[in-house]
Amino acid sequence: MKIICLMPCKNEIDLLPITLKVISQYCDYIIISDQMSDDGSREVYKQFPKVKVIDNNRIGHSNQVRWDLLAEARKIEGSNLIISLDADEFIPPSVFKKFIESETFEPGKGFKFPWIQLWRSIYKYNDAGVWKNNFKPIAWVDDRLNEYSKKFIINDHTSRIPDAYLKRCKTVKDVPIIHLQWVYWNKTQIKQAWYLCSELIKNPDNYSKINETYSTVKECAGLKLKEAPKEWLLNSGISENLEKLPPSWQLGAIIDFFDKHGIEFFEPLQIWHIKELEDEFIKRVGRKPKSETTSPLVALKRKIKQLIINSLKNIKYGF
Repeated sequence: MKIICLMPCKNEIDLLPITLKVISQYCDYIIISDQMSDDGSREVYKQFPKVKVIDNNRIGHSNQVRWDLLAEARKIEGSNLIISLDADEFIPPSVFKKFIESETFEPGKGFKFPWIQLWRSIYKYNDAGVWKNNFKPIAWVDDRLNEYSKKFIINDHTSRIPDAYLKRCKTVKDVPIIHLQWVYWNKTQIKQAWYLCSELIKNPDNYSKINETYSTVKECAGLKLKEAPKEWLLNSGISENLEKLPPSWQLGAIIDFFDKHGIEFFEPLQIWHIKELEDEFIKRVGRKPKSETTSPLVALKRKIKQLIINSLKNIKYGF
């Protein structure tokens, strides 16, 4: 049995040296689907012999990337243990080794692990709200038969493992997935805002549901932080500088959204607590944004206004 990590990636040069170093300690192969990275990520991949890169030339963020990764993994013979991780995640090597030594691995079996959110610091994690007792299915022993659903969905809203393996999914409480996203707070806020904007473009009438889905973007009520065990970070190479990473490509992508659709189109979204975005709104509109997600009248006014804007664009470009 080989251990294969599958990872979608786009412009994660700040994190890849950390997570790939850790994952390389226990994986035989790391297959990365790179979505046209232009920040130097592709040079980082070359530093890790176990990494194989496939190209993702699609526009947008969808579950199709998982189809590609699984197809590539199945070029490697055997009923292998497949682990689906993001570029900002890793499983601590010492606990993963214990898992491999003690577990039985039968084809068709899945595994879910505690999804640990380090919170504004590499030394503490959030143990409150939706993050308490949060288990994520990310691994399975491939029977080489079952596939992902072929229904097109935004990547973050689909299971990382094919549905068939969820039916035989074992909860493993002592093997944490360490998620670094919330350590670099401002960078993550902008990344999440990009998700909200992307969702609204596809579903213009669903801003209330979109806001609810991404309600974890803001600081949790009743926040409860616990000390992160030293074992989690042992040999990880993580430093406190991770907490101060600058915004990545998503900020520029959001500005492009504003240019294309008009910034007021995104006003209902709960993204304006981010200073860079609020400043951009004020510069363009001359006032502060209002995220009035509960008023049907406000929603109707915005919808009518956007229909008029779209109609004028269609007339201008002859659509």
